[in-house]
Amino acid sequence: MSRLAGLVVAICAALLVLATPAWAHTGLESSDPAEGETADGPLDTVTLTFNRPIELAGDGVEILDATGAVVASDVDVEAEVITVRPAEPLDGGRYGVRWAVHSGDGHPVRDTFGFEVPAAAPAQRAPAAVQDAGPAAAQTNGDARAPALDRALEADPTAGIGGIDRAVRAVLYCTALAAVGLLVFLVAVWEGPRSEARRLTRLTGRVAALTAALVVAQVVVRAARAAGGWSVAVDAMATTLQGSWALGEGLRMAGAAMLAVGLGGLRRALCASAPPIAGAAVDVLRPPRAIVAHPRPLSAGGRIAAAPAAVAGALLIIASFTLVGHAATAQPRAIAVGAVVAHVSAAAAWGGGLLGLVITLWARHGSGRPARAGLISARFSVAAAVGVGFAAAAGVALATVRLDAVSALWTTGYGRALLAKVAVVAVVGVMGAYNHFVVVPALRNDPEHRLVGHLRWLGLIELALLVMVAGLTSALVGLAG
Repeated sequence: MSRLAGLVVAICAALLVLATPAWAHTGLESSDPAEGETADGPLDTVTLTFNRPIELAGDGVEILDATGAVVASDVDVEAEVITVRPAEPLDGGRYGVRWAVHSGDGHPVRDTFGFEVPAAAPAQRAPAAVQDAGPAAAQTNGDARAPALDRALEADPTAGIGGIDRAVRAVLYCTALAAVGLLVFLVAVWEGPRSEARRLTRLTGRVAALTAALVVAQVVVRAARAAGGWSVAVDAMATTLQGSWALGEGLRMAGAAMLAVGLGGLRRALCASAPPIAGAAVDVLRPPRAIVAHPRPLSAGGRIAAAPAAVAGALLIIASFTLVGHAATAQPRAIAVGAVVAHVSAAAAWGGGLLGLVITLWARHGSGRPARAGLISARFSVAAAVGVGFAAAAGVALATVRLDAVSALWTTGYGRALLAKVAVVAVVGVMGAYNHFVVVPALRNDPEHRLVGHLRWLGLIELALLVMVAGLTSALVGLAG
């Protein structure tokens, strides 16, 4: 363990030295007129400059007058600059701009800002226009409040959809990582009877199938969020399924399907090599002369060879996170992508493996069978320790490329959510350390030690906390998008 700790520290230090801070966030860099500015009028163009090339989403960019009504305009997009040309020059009133774009990693980003254009001098204004202006002009001239405009700018048609998007994304993260982690558990950790092999492989396949279904749900919700409502989600599907985000979701769905279908070979191989009773080497019900040794447990290499499609599917799921998350835009890209791969792989092996361990121990406890937890808990402890180490190192790298200063940890919503995630992971780490240094050594000496009950219950609590971590991760993705 001392060597592992040293390796983790070295990786963290290297990543901190090599990584150049760079937000993955897509946002408005400047505008003309600027937020709150009083511009010289009449105004015939409004420009918005973003920090990276963008595409319009939903209603794109709209100019609103003091009554909240949309001003007829032409909109041009060139790389990171949007130019809006009103049909009639803007003059004499307060105006607002409401914009929606797709970021480089596929997230819809929305915001608003306002500015004011002073009324032209009386000599420059046509008398008829003054006489016909009516209540609207009375509201706009000299009135910086324009409550109707404020209400229009504050209204967010996608507020509820955004919450659904975050929830679907959190569940999708849980199922994707669980499917990969359960496969790792079956390949590298599990030993038991045929009945468990069938149950665990079927569960893994169902979780993978659920992941594929959630990918479809994520696409529908993302289209509705980008377009500004459910009724126009189908029309926005074509613009939503573009770029690296669409490729990543396609890889994730293909990987989930391959993992689910490819488990048949692993199931057959495990059943062929597993004894009928957990941990038994022979069938003890037969008389001594009839005792026949069962085949030796299948090695990890043999298990991988028995399920190449499932393993390839798991790799595709891991790779998809580099295209749908902020590694798609963060710089330096090599470090960002490497950190995401390490982070996701470690989290899957840790969380999904823990799920497999808890299910196995509780199933044996519920059926009254011996837990025989010594071997599988020892194997999982090693895998979890490695997973925690690499997850920590990768987390340091990701935080470094996403935060522009240490103070951003407590001055930004992203930083505070990151600190909350770290706090929860720290609690899980303490519980894991107790299992590793106290419970597992006892179970090595006595597989039926009373501490196996601690392992079952602490595993359940750790799983609940890891679900919370998935929710915080989903929130982080939204805040950084």
